[in-house]
Amino acid sequence: MAPEVLQNDYNEKADVWSCGVILYILLCGYPPFTGETVLEVTENIKFEKVCFDEEDWKHVSNEARNLVTLMLTKDPNSRISAEDALNHDWFKNAKISSIEKNAFQETYKRLSKFHVAFIYK
Repeated sequence: MAPEVLQNDYNEKADVWSCGVILYILLCGYPPFTGETVLEVTENIKFEKVCFDEEDWKHVSNEARNLVTLMLTKDPNSRISAEDALNHDWFKNAKISSIEKNAFQETYKRLSKFHVAFIYK
């Protein structure tokens, strides 16, 4: 959930955040914010910067990383809009190379193992 949802003060930009979380998971196979408890996950959502583990993201383009970063911007006023996200260069220039196909296969393997318990390490 978006940081502003935790404060019960949100708008449509919270949906952009949610889509960013989903995109993050689709690209690497696990969520951007984890923790041992619900409280720890919540704190990480509010305060931790989104990270891109080089091993898991090495086949993901800089454009995709940029889009995820813009979608997971903590401040909803600075977060990309849904319209701007759909017009992002990553969508405009989408071409799947053989390297990216391999990355998608790896992501598929990780997603097949994914379950809610993963969020809470």
